[in-house]
Amino acid sequence: MTAVLGWHPGAMRPGTDVGRTWRGWHHHVTLVTAAQAFLTLRRLDPKAQTPA
Repeated sequence: MTAVLGWHPGAMRPGTDVGRTWRGWHHHVTLVTAAQAFLTLRRLDPKAQTPA
């Protein structure tokens, strides 16, 4: 029995889109790309506060 509902061994293989519709996959990729861009710009900002 697995701890995550809906998980199965095929879900972790690269190149498989198990359980995602075309619209859902593009929504996911859009959000991930926006988050990556935000974090990259924040990391490269010379005026950004650095944690103590």
